[in-house]
Amino acid sequence: RVVFGEPLDAEVAFGDLRRRWRELVAAASYSSSTSSPRRSLQDGEKNAGSGTVARPGAATVDLEHGEEARAIRIEVARRLRDEVLKLRRSLGYPDEDPKFGLAETWAREPGVGYTYKSKVDDSIISQR
Repeated sequence: RVVFGEPLDAEVAFGDLRRRWRELVAAASYSSSTSSPRRSLQDGEKNAGSGTVARPGAATVDLEHGEEARAIRIEVARRLRDEVLKLRRSLGYPDEDPKFGLAETWAREPGVGYTYKSKVDDSIISQR
């Protein structure tokens, strides 16, 4: 059974998080572009008038692994799960286990990977 709820006003539900994300992206882009002195145009794109060169991919690390970025993603997931919970309740479904809403529930333990048997040569493959 597939059910669609009422349309959600994204600006009301997520507008503050969008603004925080845009500010974080701008700050990460600015810090990555000002952290290296101007070299040649071959090293990256020149920022207009800044005399610095952006390091490709430098901002990505903060946006992927930074605490603020992680907090924003967790909050988006929490709010979205709350909206799904409202829909579940309106249809008479039971609440899901609250642990399912925690990022820690789904995080892999550091250094622990998945092991499986190769279909090609029956060797054991470990992914980390």
